[in-house]
Amino acid sequence: MKTIDEEDYPFVAAALSLGNDGVVWSEDKHFEKQNIVKIIKTTDLEKFVS
Repeated sequence: MKTIDEEDYPFVAAALSLGNDGVVWSEDKHFEKQNIVKIIKTTDLEKFVS
């Protein structure tokens, strides 16, 4: 994340350390440029609710 957005590293670290399969719920475009954790967007979650 250092080359993408240094301010996002705590979210990546938390996702990897909490045992949630490395998933982050975010609309942050910077996360789309990495492949360390899976990103779920709000539209992805809406599919499960409706």
